[in-house]
Amino acid sequence: MVAAAADLPPLARLVQLTQEQRRRTQRYGGHYLLPLPHQLAFWQDPARLKLLRLGQQVGGKTTAGLIEVDWRCQGTHPHLKTHRVPIEAWIVSPSWKKSVEIQIKFWDLCNKDALVESTQLDKKKGFIGHSPVVEYKNGSIIRFKTAKQDALDLASGTVHVILDEPPKQQRVFEELRARGKMVAGVLLLTMTPINGPVGYLRDLAEEGIISDHHHRLVPELFVPVGRTLPRRNELGEPYDAAFIAQERRLTAKGEAAVTLDGEWEVRSEGRIFEAFDPTPGGAHITEDLPPVNLVVCLGLDHGEKTFKQASILVGVNFSGEYPAVHALAEALPGQWSTPEQDAPQILNMLGMFGWSWKDVDHATGDRRFKGGLISKSNEDIEKEIRRILIREGKWDYRLPLRPRIVNAKKGKRAGHGAPKIGLDFLHRCMARKGH
Repeated sequence: MVAAAADLPPLARLVQLTQEQRRRTQRYGGHYLLPLPHQLAFWQDPARLKLLRLGQQVGGKTTAGLIEVDWRCQGTHPHLKTHRVPIEAWIVSPSWKKSVEIQIKFWDLCNKDALVESTQLDKKKGFIGHSPVVEYKNGSIIRFKTAKQDALDLASGTVHVILDEPPKQQRVFEELRARGKMVAGVLLLTMTPINGPVGYLRDLAEEGIISDHHHRLVPELFVPVGRTLPRRNELGEPYDAAFIAQERRLTAKGEAAVTLDGEWEVRSEGRIFEAFDPTPGGAHITEDLPPVNLVVCLGLDHGEKTFKQASILVGVNFSGEYPAVHALAEALPGQWSTPEQDAPQILNMLGMFGWSWKDVDHATGDRRFKGGLISKSNEDIEKEIRRILIREGKWDYRLPLRPRIVNAKKGKRAGHGAPKIGLDFLHRCMARKGH
């Protein structure tokens, strides 16, 4: 028979109460978690499409999302009016390996007393059962899915809440968003914008369609609501200004904006290339073209907003042991440009050097761009350039445009890591005299 706490000596009573608190924490970890300010702001946001965007392994992004899903399934959200239970929820991960990690984290945070008693977790395989599915006593269920499933596999069912680390394919994202349209469903997104194309999400956030909760890595990020001291790691070290400064020292400058601060894109402050000499008349800036025949190359990147559509004209000198690259001109049209507006700017850029399209040796472009208002492709630009040249009497209407604008993102070295290959090449050019 267990003695009542009041009948025990003080030390024994403290041990019993500590054990009881530990048991409660193990049964419902999320309830006893002291929230961080950005987590609380995310929970209090009533938006149906909201994003928590921070650096990697910073600030409990996934934790905030999982706790909110658990609240909504129980019908106990402390900050918002939510759907009447029972509901169906999905937790979507980029891979099954990642899904198992998320399932373990969910088990640590959820209210286990609210789940049906048969719920079991295998820390190697995830929740036991088909799919798998977590079922609550009130009838709510959670299904764990992966973004690697075909979009059609996600195109059925009505879902009240989805937690997702955004998929690389916008098609999958749109299928997930469509699942909750008929029931005013909620889509919760948590992410660090790296290791995948997230331009479509950035556009949605900038247009105000997604409620974007973005937070840089600062000491205040780690101070729980109502407290004055920051959290500590497993070694007892505080997440303070000194910790953040050390993280910044250990992180590549170009990547810190994303991996530490959760920004949309990797960037560098100041010169990207340490070897570049920015002084006019110095090693890299000159008023004169080299007295040799250059191989004329044109590069295109498609988009519709300011600085998203870009064209660059380059001349390459192959006469030496290594190719020397001369960046000659660039064209950056204004916002919402169309292929009809882009083509004349490209031809004007060639005209600055007395060249026409027939003087171009190689032209490379981007994959087809599909924006909110405009679609662009290499073929669209070609069509407009050819139309202008025919109108000006500079091209035979019976002939196709030559050279064609080929896709730079196909073939060898076109996949992951290709930008680094190009950057390394340019850096080596700068380090060689006259290149």
